[in-house]
Amino acid sequence: MGYNPALLSNQTENTINVFISSLKPERRQRAKNVFNWIKHAAEPWTPESLAEAIVVYECAEFRRMIIVQNHNIRFSHSSFYELPKIGIENTDEPTAFVHAQIAKACLHYFWLE
Repeated sequence: MGYNPALLSNQTENTINVFISSLKPERRQRAKNVFNWIKHAAEPWTPESLAEAIVVYECAEFRRMIIVQNHNIRFSHSSFYELPKIGIENTDEPTAFVHAQIAKACLHYFWLE
């Protein structure tokens, strides 16, 4: 009997569907999101980065303020960009301060890999 890619594809899809349907209803959308994020990722996810993405995506407070679209995270409305910085005090260069925080977080992230 030869290899049948269509049969394997159907079996794989059935396996995923059975797995997702076995989850509690409130967890099914998360499973679908994670599946699609892994499938379409430009680079492999680390467990930490995937967990962080899930938290940002699912956090109800952030979901009103941000949009996750085409692997980009941005504010849902341009007026958010006009607000003053939050939690940044005593600095003459708030943008440089934020860039330094981002650079520090990125370096820490790469150091852990």
